[in-house]
Amino acid sequence: VQHPSAAMIANFTKPTETEKSCLTHDEVVTFFHEFGHVMHQICSNTKLVDFAGTRVERDFVEAPSQMLENWCWKKEAILKMSAKIDGKPIPDDLLEKLIKSRLANVGLFNQ
Repeated sequence: VQHPSAAMIANFTKPTETEKSCLTHDEVVTFFHEFGHVMHQICSNTKLVDFAGTRVERDFVEAPSQMLENWCWKKEAILKMSAKIDGKPIPDDLLEKLIKSRLANVGLFNQ
């Protein structure tokens, strides 16, 4: 029996000598997206490796990643997993702008 395995390698903002490292919102979205692929891989239960993990129909390969990615745009989730560098919560007006920005320019990329 071969158990599924996966690894996620990422390149996120590094701390400097004077600044702590905080992930940008884009980096958090990327982390959740790629973690969706990891979960898809390690939760596979199949007899044939050709149908395991991300080796699925093209229209489904992104589904787990996009489901996890959606949490990064929910106000409650953002508040639970984020704060300013001083530990204070993100101000509501900034949070609302961030959430609204998700839909900016989507019409340009929709074919």
